[in-house]
Amino acid sequence: ESEVPEPPPEEPDPEEEPPEFYGEPIPTESSTIFYVCDTSCSMGWDNKSYVDDEGNTANGNRMARAQSELRRGVMSLPKAFKFNIIGYGCSIRRFRNAMVEANGGNKAAAVGFINSMFPSGGTMTGLATAQGLADKENKAVILLTDGAPNCGASGFGGHRAVIRAANTQNAIVTVFGIGATGSLRA
Repeated sequence: ESEVPEPPPEEPDPEEEPPEFYGEPIPTESSTIFYVCDTSCSMGWDNKSYVDDEGNTANGNRMARAQSELRRGVMSLPKAFKFNIIGYGCSIRRFRNAMVEANGGNKAAAVGFINSMFPSGGTMTGLATAQGLADKENKAVILLTDGAPNCGASGFGGHRAVIRAANTQNAIVTVFGIGATGSLRA
């Protein structure tokens, strides 16, 4: 009597997996994601060792570490997703005017955009995040910042109020602090 081997367990379809950022699954209800990245002067501080998006040990400031994770996040997006990116100091730079499909060409162009980011200016967190929430189809924002918003709204409370007012679609805003400590981490 011969035993019929059991079939191997099914691998999850990568198209169904939620996107990840810093190893954390990012919840989204609409296969959309908007990355909002602080590019203020302070992102040029704090050189530390880290593992880059190619798996190599590197040394870099907050901006280099953020860029590495942004590249990793964008490149891992399933094709079914739409995405966009904002880099901000006291002004805002958008990758595209509208969300784009996560196909190979758009991902490659996004890597070029990410690589062109550099630390400059202040920190306009509220208005930059509100721009990421302006596309009402979008249900997920990744905010990467070292904290200390200081332009575009009044104090931490003012920036939070701008974000709350813009989030009429109840998107999930996931905040990753890079080098943020104390009150900036809060």
